[in-house]
Amino acid sequence: MALQSKSIKALILDFDHTLFNTDADREVRKNSKDKDWDLIYSKIPEYRLYDGWREVFNDAKAKDVKIAIISTAKKDLIQKTLDYFGLQCDIIVGWQRCYKKPHPHLVEMALNKLQVSKDYVISIGDSVVDMEMSQNGGVRFIGALWDSQESNDLRIGDVICSPKAILRFI
Repeated sequence: MALQSKSIKALILDFDHTLFNTDADREVRKNSKDKDWDLIYSKIPEYRLYDGWREVFNDAKAKDVKIAIISTAKKDLIQKTLDYFGLQCDIIVGWQRCYKKPHPHLVEMALNKLQVSKDYVISIGDSVVDMEMSQNGGVRFIGALWDSQESNDLRIGDVICSPKAILRFI
């Protein structure tokens, strides 16, 4: 499906390495079953918001384009990070016990809460699992290449090299 510029009503975004470089807490989040959440939250000021996202969030808000974040990260971590950086989104679908990426239910949950048809949504992520989740959920996917560990695998579809490239769709 070819989406027309300006026809987008919602963006679905990944958190780690799409919106933010979260390497500051990578080892703590990755290596521990009983995570030290206070330590992880203390690392938020060390995260880096990728250049261009602030403009995307502002433009989306001005044009009534909704933003959902779907991530394997904990919802509280995502919300605290957004708060720290002064960003707002409409819905966060964080780590789920029952459903994990690439399950389409995650996309369905976001679309139901946003009340937007999948025909007017773009999903943006840095990994193959993000791409598979989007495809499974029936939404258009665009690969985010700026900090992807899987950029070669994402090049089979649409890709962008900067968050600012999203502005042409909203």
